[in-house]
Amino acid sequence: MLLTHVLLQNVRAFENQEVDLNRLTVFVGPNSSGKTSILEAIELVSSKDEAFKSLQADPKSWYRRDSKGLFQIRIRGYEDGKEQIYEFIGGPDSTGILPGIEPSVIKPKIIWKHREVPEGKSLFTRGVLLRLNSKTMAEASYSKEHRPDLGSDGMGLASVLSELALNDPETFSQIKDSLRSVIPTVKDVRFERVELPVYEQKPQVKIPYNSFDDDEVNMVVRRYWGHRLVFDMVGAKQISALQVSEGTLLVLGLLTVLFRSPRPNLILLDNIDLSLHPRAQKDALKLLRSIMSQYPSLQILATTHSPYLLDELVPEEIRVTTLDSQGIARCAGLSDSPEFEKWKIRISANPAQVK
Repeated sequence: MLLTHVLLQNVRAFENQEVDLNRLTVFVGPNSSGKTSILEAIELVSSKDEAFKSLQADPKSWYRRDSKGLFQIRIRGYEDGKEQIYEFIGGPDSTGILPGIEPSVIKPKIIWKHREVPEGKSLFTRGVLLRLNSKTMAEASYSKEHRPDLGSDGMGLASVLSELALNDPETFSQIKDSLRSVIPTVKDVRFERVELPVYEQKPQVKIPYNSFDDDEVNMVVRRYWGHRLVFDMVGAKQISALQVSEGTLLVLGLLTVLFRSPRPNLILLDNIDLSLHPRAQKDALKLLRSIMSQYPSLQILATTHSPYLLDELVPEEIRVTTLDSQGIARCAGLSDSPEFEKWKIRISANPAQVK
């Protein structure tokens, strides 16, 4: 499904904002101006139990401060040539968490074309929100699963790639070739076997008059064999993942998500610049465009703090977020402004303005 619009009403800093979406849409603007909130709102509607429960566990983190009404997230898109509308309407529960709202207002629920969808059901297939963390991806990992999972922060990258190298060497080679197109100093990506201590909970046994802390009694350290990433670089071999650049790991994690089957149809990417040098940022964006041309169903919605990517994007792909004098978030397409060329020149001359 290709998303075309998202409506945010009383969601965090947004009061009433509709945003148009392209296949590639990049949100740029100051910190705390709503860039990431847009991605998280889309994830909330499209997610499984974990993100849906985050609203129920901490509703105040989603409702706009001092809001007097319900909040709403409405997403429109096309699938098989037909428009689809997914709508999330939230309200206070019986505790009346919002001032000025009667407790009788409906509880949070998802409505899909006037049909209720079970709470936590995934509406968009193969969508993922990525907040890749280089330190997490550099860590050695192991998995008990036949097919290891990759966390949204990149946790378990070594296990995922080692499984690919064993069972799908063609895809693994494709990932390495694509990595080298952005980071030419990488010659190879390999693995080392490493023994990892893992804390696990023992089966609980009730002991009468036990005075010890249950958590302490029921935890045991087991040791498993896992994998650690090592890199062969130009001029140096067998470099630990802990020693390579942050950008190298972030690009590797993103490529793993993009090439590993089943491939996501929707990627919500926090910080598309991936801590790369400006030239490498442009190479990475060029690579993403090439991948998107191979897979027409792939859509990427991303945030950035980098002004250097603007020259590589067409105005229709850029959305600018900001806060007005009342602290309400606003979002508009760069091309909607009659002075967007002046804005672009000013930002390029002073990158600190968008940080």
